[in-house]
Amino acid sequence: MEKHLSRVNSKISRAIFSINQVKHVLPYDSLRTLYFALIHPHLSYGILAWGNTSRANMNKTIKLRRRAIRTINTSGFNSHTDPLFKRSDILKLKDLYEYQTNFINNRLPLSFNSTFQFNHQIQNIHTTR
Repeated sequence: MEKHLSRVNSKISRAIFSINQVKHVLPYDSLRTLYFALIHPHLSYGILAWGNTSRANMNKTIKLRRRAIRTINTSGFNSHTDPLFKRSDILKLKDLYEYQTNFINNRLPLSFNSTFQFNHQIQNIHTTR
């Protein structure tokens, strides 16, 4: 788990560097799109496996994510991140983990039933060997 988080942190750091290079050129919407293209996939992949780890293991990931949210909002290095997450409509790591566990366990509100589908509901291909 620590190895996986280390690789995720490395990828997030590189993505933050890239976003930082263009933050004064691109508008906010484009920076937010870059976040979802470069950072969010690395966080959401495998979060069910590592999302419930100790705070000490996730500390660097949380700090990098805060740096990313400050970067896309062009805020100061010590700006409080709660309002920035709300403004950006981006879930915090703990909330992202809870959302994915609720989705997997079919505990989302009924209004979401027609919004998302599992792959096995779409594909007719038997994929086990």
